Amino acid sequence: MQKDFHYCAIATLARATGFSPEDAQVIAYASQFADDSQDDAPLTMTGDQEFTPQATAHFGFASWAEETCRQVYVPFHFLPPQATPSGRAQFITRPDSALAQELVALAASHPDRLDRLVGLGLALHTYADTWAHQGFCGWTDPLNKVAGMFELDENGVPGQALSGLWLGTVGHIQARSNPDLPYLRWRYLAGQGGEEVRRDNQAEFLTAARRIHELLRRASGAPGRPWREIAGQVAGLIAVDSEDEEERCGAWQHSFASSLEGEWGYDSSAWRRQAIERDDSLDANWGEDSPTAPEPVHVWRGDPAKLPWAAFHRVARRQRAWVQERVPG
Repeated sequence: MQKDFHYCAIATLARATGFSPEDAQVIAYASQFADDSQDDAPLTMTGDQEFTPQATAHFGFASWAEETCRQVYVPFHFLPPQATPSGRAQFITRPDSALAQELVALAASHPDRLDRLVGLGLALHTYADTWAHQGFCGWTDPLNKVAGMFELDENGVPGQALSGLWLGTVGHIQARSNPDLPYLRWRYLAGQGGEEVRRDNQAEFLTAARRIHELLRRASGAPGRPWREIAGQVAGLIAVDSEDEEERCGAWQHSFASSLEGEWGYDSSAWRRQAIERDDSLDANWGEDSPTAPEPVHVWRGDPAKLPWAAFHRVARRQRAWVQERVPG
């Protein structure tokens, strides 16, 4: 899934289930940030303190490393359907799995309000991906081989061939972004055996939205709007046939403008800017007392317990540990 679901749909569903605009924004931002948080280099903070961000995403050649699979893909994007899987085949992601439901329930029960909202957003990212990433596992494995991809029309008739990527077998890399495009109906030949798989992303994503609506309604404790009132709008937005992610996001904003009052829009660096800044005072004597630039030191711009960026990395660390305890790699 991409930003139109992880951010726009989640914000819309959170508002529809009774969350305030501010809380819906926190949940949706955390959901999307799971695809953007790549930095895990420790930061030196004032007072000789250290803070280590948690990478929940990776791109480029680092994304093929086994450690990336263990630390990023399995805990956040390709959750196995059950605890203690035996063999790679049991790591294959399945939609709406019991383990994914348990993960969301755990996040929704956290006693701290900010950690609960942020953790719910992160867990819902993982939960939503069980639909988009079904049939693939988070490891480099021949199970993830893909061939013969074709777009299907609404009658299931193959049409245009879809290009793939034949280098590497981690996750759905060979299928490129096809599993994540909400409007796409397609087919492919899976694994070494070449079994035909037909996927209707529109139907899968709509089911994911309905289930997330149920879980958010339970988490909010508010009556909210019943699914039947918004199902038609949501289905129409999922079906928007555009490769342009921003165009699809714009359709969500336009359709649900009345409920998305307040701050709207996603900037992947916004939470970090709100949370920390570099302490430039240490640079004042550089060149006089030291031939090399000092290591950067950062200052918190508030109480870390109340900053969403810090909360995201706290809950990411907890989610990873929780998954790894149940799904040893």
